Amino acid sequence: MFSYLESRYNDGHKYVLHYVTAREAYNIAKAAEAGKSGNPARYRDYAVRPYRNSRRRPQTAAAASKPGAEHNVAGR
Repeated sequence: MFSYLESRYNDGHKYVLHYVTAREAYNIAKAAEAGKSGNPARYRDYAVRPYRNSRRRPQTAAAASKPGAEHNVAGR
């Protein structure tokens, strides 16, 4: 099923898959509820910040708007 979803819904034009954790998915949903729009990667830390033991470091919103940033973490 995963291979089917990747081949069918990850063409980079009409569809772009975003691989996120449960925390990030919650944040993206909360941002959408608040009327935010644009690249979902910008809202991965919208409501619940990364856990203290997380290895990744938040980026600036400008970095999230660069092409290919959907695979990176972005700040508000």
